[in-house]
Amino acid sequence: MRISALNHPGFTPPLHPTPAAQAAGAVRAAEKNSDPRLKKAVQEFEALFLTQMLQEMRKTVPEGGLFEHSGQDRMYESMMDEQLGYQLAQGRGMGLSQALYRQLLRSADAVPAAKVDQAAQPDQAAQIREV
Repeated sequence: MRISALNHPGFTPPLHPTPAAQAAGAVRAAEKNSDPRLKKAVQEFEALFLTQMLQEMRKTVPEGGLFEHSGQDRMYESMMDEQLGYQLAQGRGMGLSQALYRQLLRSADAVPAAKVDQAAQPDQAAQIREV
């Protein structure tokens, strides 16, 4: 096939998009449907998850050493784990927030907003009556 044949008015490119084009389309679609509140919520969830993971990992380290651990040390380590988890989630994290965000956007697109509002109203009315 000659290259000049590609410029022919009757030539049509293949209908199957390349993987790069599919990925670019997915990114554009996600940006169009982006929800900043959802993005913040999943980042905070990942920060909480990482904090819990760091604290559980710290429990596996045997105590001992040159100095005794006091209550202040444990409090400091807890605050350090919390900040470290938050900082890790603000960067790329471990990918949990991105996966949750994509999944929640897909599920939000599957259920129309009007149905979600109608489903939420009876529960809210029941809660108001209980108070």
